[in-house]
Amino acid sequence: MIKQNKKGQAQRAYNAGAQAYNNGDYTNALQFAVKAFELAPQNKHHSSLLAHSIKYASFQKFSPEIKKTILNLLRVQSIDHQNLCKPWLSVLLLDPSMQAISNIMNDEKYDVNALKDALHDPYLLLGLEKFIVFDTAFESALRKTYGVITEKNIEAKKFLKALHQYNIYTEGLIYPLPKEELYPKIDTSIQSLSAAQNDIHKSVREHYEANPYPRWISCEIQTPTQKTAQSTHKHLIAGCGTGYGTCMTALRYPNAQITAIDLSLASMSYAKRKARELGIKNVKFLQADILDIDNLEGEFDIIECSGVLHHMKEPLEGWKSLLDKLKS
Repeated sequence: MIKQNKKGQAQRAYNAGAQAYNNGDYTNALQFAVKAFELAPQNKHHSSLLAHSIKYASFQKFSPEIKKTILNLLRVQSIDHQNLCKPWLSVLLLDPSMQAISNIMNDEKYDVNALKDALHDPYLLLGLEKFIVFDTAFESALRKTYGVITEKNIEAKKFLKALHQYNIYTEGLIYPLPKEELYPKIDTSIQSLSAAQNDIHKSVREHYEANPYPRWISCEIQTPTQKTAQSTHKHLIAGCGTGYGTCMTALRYPNAQITAIDLSLASMSYAKRKARELGIKNVKFLQADILDIDNLEGEFDIIECSGVLHHMKEPLEGWKSLLDKLKS
């Protein structure tokens, strides 16, 4: 009976939070989402609502409870952890146990022993492993902290491991990296359907070969509805880039026949690796120019194309090329 009551309370809190979120009442949405998550943290819907509700929150007062909630969210595998970046940083800077990091950020004196303790805090370590913090002051603090550790020979293996992963995500922002760690390993198993059709397309390809973007880390693992799970439609993603949207689509339609194309082999190599990490098996990656997709077999029920056509020399030609492959 107690478990049933707890489950019911969690569901009511989730329903209230979802309604508040849909109404744009993010303050109440966050309160209800925290309650639902604390009562039933294993429920994917609860963790998803909380991740979305907390995304733009910036806390003004330190709360051990909020720190614990964010830490628990960081351990959930089914959400896009990037949503936690802003609230995570605001809590970290208010946390008394992180005072040394804050002092380093502000170029103030810090206690070395306090710094050593902070460098072992799971809250800091998991944050570095799960997302990119788009804050120049924090980036500067990480560089300074790395310098302090190196200069004073501080034992911080776990922190240095997490920082190294973060440094790869940010393309060597904290300290220089060898070329083989900076760039995604090219997947030679990806077939090439066609080359870039003109000089502009070649320039676009070369840009994204050198700078695969975005280097995303996690995505929300959606639970397919009965309808989307049963769909076996043919789906084309024209300009898949590094695969964030492609993986989201594949998770939503696990039985669809998905073809993903892009000019950049480096970007698709990143996309294919992330798809493999997520256990996705229904995507075929092909290197191709949109102007050559008439070489693809058959027509498609759905075609996605986002952030691509404006790169083309003649965007309307690309539009027409896509329409010619779309079923009536």
